[in-house]
Amino acid sequence: MTVSVVMPIYRAAEYLPAALGSVLGQTYEDWELFAVDDGSQDRGVDAALDRVRSDRRVTVVQLDTTDAERAETVRYATIINRCAALGADYLTFLCGDDFYYPDRLERMVAKLDEGHDVVYGAQRLLHEDGTEFGVRSCQGVLANAYHQVDLNSVMLTRTAFEAVGGFPDTPPTAQMWREADAHFWNRLTDAGYVFVPVDVPERPTDCKRYRSDSVDMRVRRGETPW
Repeated sequence: MTVSVVMPIYRAAEYLPAALGSVLGQTYEDWELFAVDDGSQDRGVDAALDRVRSDRRVTVVQLDTTDAERAETVRYATIINRCAALGADYLTFLCGDDFYYPDRLERMVAKLDEGHDVVYGAQRLLHEDGTEFGVRSCQGVLANAYHQVDLNSVMLTRTAFEAVGGFPDTPPTAQMWREADAHFWNRLTDAGYVFVPVDVPERPTDCKRYRSDSVDMRVRRGETPW
């Protein structure tokens, strides 16, 4: 089964090569990557994307998003929705400053293939400099994943994604910028879907990096998310 990986990118040049490389280096090879730069205007981002353009599985999109357009929707949610409409039967996500472990897709596809619609893995948490400060462990089968599962840690069927209408991306309030994925989890919960942990629930599938200049941290400080 082909997996569509959607990667929203914004000003993550220092970390983007690792994020891209973690997808290209997967043990499971039947994947496609939508790498979408949301108007970073950063030569480092351009260079990282140029290095992966030759892989036929990678679709690079570079948007000329204006500040006015950026204020109209929650951009990462909008990007995910647009890419999912073009995607395969299995969908998953990765932010441009984070990365997967090499067997992440293989493990998650195997779990979905058992007949589940939504699966998730544990997540290693990193400081900006790459040092570890914790692990977000799986909490068993979740009937409600609100604020318990990160975007990078989930894979789901396109059937489930479309059944709930995708990610909410408006209104683009500070709360929605921080919680669009959590509200999407609520949509899945309301539709009766559960989040099933992967094979070894304590073994992380991905790493989440907390950058001081990330969208999430800027919103937490009360700044604009761009």
